[in-house]
Amino acid sequence: MKLKLTICYLFLSLILFSQQTDTITFYSKAFQADRTIYITTPEFFKYQSETVQLPVFFILDGQHEWFVNPVANAIRYLQDTKEVPAVLTVVIPLADRMQACAIPDDIHAVLPLHDFITKEIPAAIAAYCPGSLRILIGHSFSASFALYSYHKTPDFYHAVMSHTPLDRLDDIIAALQQNQRVQPANIYLSAGSVLATKDIHHRAAYDKLKIKYADFFQKMNTYEANYAAHNAVPIVATPVFLNKMFFSFSTRYNHIAPVNENYEMTQTPQSVEAELAMIQQACYTDQHYISPELPEINGIASRFQNNGYTEHARALYEWGITLYPNDFGFYLSLAGLLHESDPEKTKVLLTKALELLQTVETELAERDEMIAEINDWLNN
Repeated sequence: MKLKLTICYLFLSLILFSQQTDTITFYSKAFQADRTIYITTPEFFKYQSETVQLPVFFILDGQHEWFVNPVANAIRYLQDTKEVPAVLTVVIPLADRMQACAIPDDIHAVLPLHDFITKEIPAAIAAYCPGSLRILIGHSFSASFALYSYHKTPDFYHAVMSHTPLDRLDDIIAALQQNQRVQPANIYLSAGSVLATKDIHHRAAYDKLKIKYADFFQKMNTYEANYAAHNAVPIVATPVFLNKMFFSFSTRYNHIAPVNENYEMTQTPQSVEAELAMIQQACYTDQHYISPELPEINGIASRFQNNGYTEHARALYEWGITLYPNDFGFYLSLAGLLHESDPEKTKVLLTKALELLQTVETELAERDEMIAEINDWLNN
């Protein structure tokens, strides 16, 4: 019974959870009008506590599906393959793209869109537990704005992704270079093919400035999509930039409870406290803390448990409950671990798992079968 339930839970955790997109409309003081944004929450969002704060990706030009959909899909795919962490994706439609993004004559002036992103949206999405790691993504006209916005408040963004910018690009690069708070390594700049039928004007400006500001360009992250047309550059460059930006994410816990091909641990673990401390340290990316994701905790705990280190596994399942208190699986896994040594605790855990299956997992296909098995377990 216990083994069947645990295997079923681990299988479900891989295939059944999906993202959800919410529409948020609120009055913007910056624009003096109502504005709408779309926020997509990641897998396992409904299970997490407020202590799990998520990175935020702001995608400009939300009125253009041809741009937003491929970028959002690249983010989603790289999340599914564990190359990119679970994030909040905030899509920002622009009512008047030219007016919202046009770089002012005084590059130090503040555009309403900048205040909208850096001041108003964080307040509007506060209930979604946004973290401090923020990335702004723009294309063409909005790509220039992304660079401008980073110049205005470099401490607000972890990175900006600017696909084939052109508007006032010389002035923006000069301002970025002069701003001592700007970190060139946080800038991801792309350009398309030099061919006339592809991206000649944007690429020509890029090539010119690459020579003029050679030192600064060398410090930035650049990608030259030599075969891509202007509107195709974001599709090509976004995955490249994301993989580079989060290069070490997928392997951040590889040194914790390492195993061989037979799932046998290859080294003796340290104390529970020491192993947890190593996991916590591995959560930091460029000084930003990215919480362990639900499958990551399950994976590490299972390696400890299957190799006989039950106290380590117990600590991880208990930590999982604090991070994801609405996930029935951690209660179920912990119950399976304690059912012989602590029957009373096991009963409490099974009762909680049963409650969550009945209230949170209303659309789970195997829900009734699992409820019946837990009730059978409780009764025996």
